[in-house]
Amino acid sequence: MNDQYEIDFRQLFLIVRRQLPVIIISTLAALLIAGAYLSVTKPLYTANALLFLDKRTNEKTRDSSSLAQGGFDNQAIESEVGVLSSGRVAENAIRILKKNDYLPDEKGTEQQLIERAQKGLKVARKGETYLLSVQYTASSPDEAADFANAFADAYVEDQIGALSDTTTRTADWLRDKIEELRADSIEAAARAAEYRGKLNARTQKELNGDDASSDDFSIVELNTIEKEAETYKNLHDSYVEKLRTASTQESFPITETRIITRALPPTNKSHPKTMLILAASIILGGGLGLLLAMVRDGFDKTLRRAGQVKSTINVPFLGFLPRLISNGRSVFSTNKNDVSNKAKLELHCANETVQVIRNAIDKKSNDNRIKIIGLASIYPDISQGILAAKVTELLSKSGKIALIKASSGQNGTHVSYGLSGDNISIIDMSGEITPTNVEQAINNLKSEFKYILIDLPPMVAKADFYSFAHMTDGMVILGKWGVTLPNTLNFYMNENGVDKNDVIGVVLEGTNLTKMQRHFGHKFNL
Repeated sequence: MNDQYEIDFRQLFLIVRRQLPVIIISTLAALLIAGAYLSVTKPLYTANALLFLDKRTNEKTRDSSSLAQGGFDNQAIESEVGVLSSGRVAENAIRILKKNDYLPDEKGTEQQLIERAQKGLKVARKGETYLLSVQYTASSPDEAADFANAFADAYVEDQIGALSDTTTRTADWLRDKIEELRADSIEAAARAAEYRGKLNARTQKELNGDDASSDDFSIVELNTIEKEAETYKNLHDSYVEKLRTASTQESFPITETRIITRALPPTNKSHPKTMLILAASIILGGGLGLLLAMVRDGFDKTLRRAGQVKSTINVPFLGFLPRLISNGRSVFSTNKNDVSNKAKLELHCANETVQVIRNAIDKKSNDNRIKIIGLASIYPDISQGILAAKVTELLSKSGKIALIKASSGQNGTHVSYGLSGDNISIIDMSGEITPTNVEQAINNLKSEFKYILIDLPPMVAKADFYSFAHMTDGMVILGKWGVTLPNTLNFYMNENGVDKNDVIGVVLEGTNLTKMQRHFGHKFNL
């Protein structure tokens, strides 16, 4: 399993190398789009004020009566976030801004001003603390700071106002209750005094010896009435004390919220975030480029690797050839002692592949399976003649060989192949292509030569190609590296009746050896 993963990563690395221009272009395009966005997007600035919900403030300044504010739980703090974001606080913030002669845009109704003001506001609790962050985003640093501070001040004023309203309503209720208790206390005291007078009169009658049996007064009843009067008096005094406390709180309202950090004009913009956008564009552009590279690499079905030939055409692969002719000069004419390392590598690769072709032909020839060899390509290609000449030169070391020039057109530029030697005969049949002529000529040559190598017409010239191809015992096919498609080659082989069992192998000419090493991991050793 680990080996499989290593192979996958290696293949991915090679894909990146092969398709690096696609990835670079995609990344640069993403950076260009990001740069255009940054250039046209209006910068925004965010100022931050910090509020502290300090429940200890009221614990120090208020008693434990029903007027004191309670502590904060999570739900209460989240509720305060909602209050701070409300329209009432926004309205107060606008009033504060107008009072300070700063309101950038006063156009529109009051409701529109409130909605515009709320649009840039963001209130959030900082973690699990009692701190509230009041952030305001605007097009200028000063505007952002002014609005953030205005909302913070408006919230504190709203808290003070709400507390003052509550205290005022409580004080009014206490006053009404005190008046009621005062009346009840006076009434109870009067009843107690009246009852005490009647009880004293009865006692006097008894002392004088008068009959007082009709007077139903008792000391127990008197005590009950006096306790009731005292209760009303104590309640009255208690509510008077509460009213005094409420009046004090009304005069000096203290809220549990205080501003601990006022907003300052920010020095850096908060949007757009240049570095974040550029980094994201690089990541997204690179990722998209990698995806496109993998898709593009997957759609590239041209023959570039040895394994492709075997898997897609089902014939042997004989080797890679660099571009055999460049600037009118054959690669085989390179001087080994007066060239660059690249040229030396190309010459070495070409010689090695030609040797592989020669060995493959020799092996089948020793088995008496092959004598007449065809060298073919799909389209007219001058490289085919150069390869034919080099293969002929090597095969001539094993015996006599006849090189039949059957190609015409573009290949016809090679008149002599530049070959000489006792074992080499060159026969030009490019202008005499008829099935009868071809068969008669080849039959005459069989007994005289060990090998007959036919430089075949291109496969697209179906009639000419078939005239020679059906006479061959084996065939070497010349493909173009990075150009020839397996389906195309298979099509022309089938169209021309080429039996894959008779194909000695395929060579790929025009190979970029540097790319093969860097992009496909192929190694060429000098």
